[in-house]
Amino acid sequence: MLAKLCCARSQIRRLSICSQTEIVTDFSQIAAYGVMTTPALVVDGKVVSYSEVC
Repeated sequence: MLAKLCCARSQIRRLSICSQTEIVTDFSQIAAYGVMTTPALVVDGKVVSYSEVC
């Protein structure tokens, strides 16, 4: 999972986007987005990718 986060962070840097990233491990928080398969990428409160981030 950490490798996926690093991949996502590198893509964010490549696009020159200012952002904050975090790892969420609490299943209730993850399920609140309707995600049942991880990893997932959420941008501005919207799930943009799950199961395969990079």
